[in-house]
Order: sequence, then C-alpha cells, then structure tokens
Amino acid sequence: NNRGVEPAAKGNYDAAIADYNKAIGLRPRYSFPFMNRGNAWKGKGDYDRAIADFNKAIEIDSKYAVAYHNRGIPYDDKDEHDRAIADYTKAIELDPKYADAYNSRGFAYSRKKDYDRAIADYTKAIELDPKLVLAYNNRSIVYIEKKDYDRAIANYTKAIEFHPKEA
Repeated sequence: NNRGVEPAAKGNYDAAIADYNKAIGLRPRYSFPFMNRGNAWKGKGDYDRAIADFNKAIEIDSKYAVAYHNRGIPYDDKDEHDRAIADYTKAIELDPKYADAYNSRGFAYSRKKDYDRAIADYTKAIELDPKLVLAYNNRSIVYIEKKDYDRAIANYTKAIEFHPKEA
C-alpha cells in the first residue's frame, strides 16, 4: 500500500494500482488500499472504478470520513452533484472539523448555482482552516457570480497572502 503512494503522486497510476492490488490481495479487509486505488482510478479519469473502490473502503470502515469525501469527488466530476453533496455531508457528520469536506461541498453547491450554500460552506472551511487557499479562491468565484466584486477581490487577496504561487 505505502509503496503505491509515490508512483501515484508522480502520476504513474498504473504502477500505483499494481501495488494497491497486491496490498488488497494480502489484506482484503483493509480499507486504505481501496482508498488509494480509488484515488488512482480517479487520477486516470475512471470515475466508476474509483467509486467502486471508495464503496469498498466504506463497506470495510463505515466511519471513514475521508472515504465519503473522496467518493464525492468523482460523483461531482460526473455531474452527480446531489450524490456528491450527500457524501460530503456524511464526511462532515463523521468529522465536523473536516475543512476539505466543507470546501468540496461548497464547490458542488456552486456547480448547482446554489451560491448562498456554497459561500456558507467555503466560510466554514476557512473558519476551520484559515490558510485553505482553495476555499478562498472558490469563494471568490462565487462572489464574482453574485457580482460582489469587492468580496471577490478580498478573498483573492487573502489567498495570495497565504500562498502567492498557488493563488
């Protein structure tokens, strides 16, 4: 399982999947290789296989908030925003301090053009992790959609303050 992390980080998903397959063969009731393999499938753009692996991770450990969060991402990529929101919400129920889950749910709401809910989730993500640059950027985009340019600029400025290169 751990050996697959490095090739996955470098975009060599096939090598990573081979290692995760081996880990699953050795310990089929261990959720982490399913999670990691799901992330690799997601990286390859195979969202259905990714979802299947996240399902297996959740079946093994139904309290694993990250598995719900990660399953929400390919649902969102498939434009199944309600399913994504349900998964992000479950992740938040399991771990109310999971800033990335709020940010992701905010993104799903923004794709549905439910801008007020998106802003509320981005705001909560920032409250939990004040240096979460992606939440500032995402909230800026929503403020632009709402034509609230002053708040958009303020959020972009904050993102640049924390991570000039990333922002």
